[in-house]
Amino acid sequence: MPLKFDLDNYYFLLQAFDRLGRHLYRSDWTGMEAFASPSDDPVILKNQLKELDDQLDTIELEKMALFQKGGRLEMGQEKEQIDQRLFELQKQEQELLNQKCALPSYRETLIADYDQYQRGRQAREILFLGFANKKVKALFGLDQIIDWKLWRDYESFEVSVTLSLATAPPEYSTRGDAPVFVSKDSFEQWLTTLQPLVESEPEILTKKEQTIRHMAKLAEIHERMKKEDCWQAMNTEIHNLTRNMFNGVWKDHAPIQWKKPGRRTN
Repeated sequence: MPLKFDLDNYYFLLQAFDRLGRHLYRSDWTGMEAFASPSDDPVILKNQLKELDDQLDTIELEKMALFQKGGRLEMGQEKEQIDQRLFELQKQEQELLNQKCALPSYRETLIADYDQYQRGRQAREILFLGFANKKVKALFGLDQIIDWKLWRDYESFEVSVTLSLATAPPEYSTRGDAPVFVSKDSFEQWLTTLQPLVESEPEILTKKEQTIRHMAKLAEIHERMKKEDCWQAMNTEIHNLTRNMFNGVWKDHAPIQWKKPGRRTN
């Protein structure tokens, strides 16, 4: 009987966060960033949250005033200026919402370390932006795709990276809490587009890492690909690649559509 939900095709949210952090920060990444707070004093996080909320409230008030004023105007220069300002405010609002969503909750913080906290916050922002821009697919529970850009506008939407758990807005799900799964295919392809944030020695990849990265590049080119054709392409490109290692990477990282039966074109 085929699996109804194949966990080999997904990362838990915490795993995706950690893989992103290792890619962005190389040897600076400790693995504790998801659990770090900027200080032993919880007031620090509360103040950061309040500051973001105050900025969002200010933007909302200005937007409401502009909507009211613009609604009374015919098309013209002043109307265009209002539309441009609304566009700028919307962009600022999205950036602030992403920052707010990236703040860890009090229950996530187990250690006080400012540098680790800063790396974790940056990694959260980048990962959540990948979700919002639909570069990476995240599931709420087993089958519901999270529309991150919509959900993050709701106060009731909460995310715990350390627990790989989210609380959905009731407007989109009555389930309450559910685990967050991240599509390996979309995540690995997106990861290849990101540059590290720190300078380091030239990257030395293990044989497995080379294989995963090359398979992700092939997935960008080929919508469908037979396993044997993929093996030939990889074996030509990667020196001393073993069949066993290839089979393991194929199982965990080959795109789902490559594994489906049926006619395949390269």
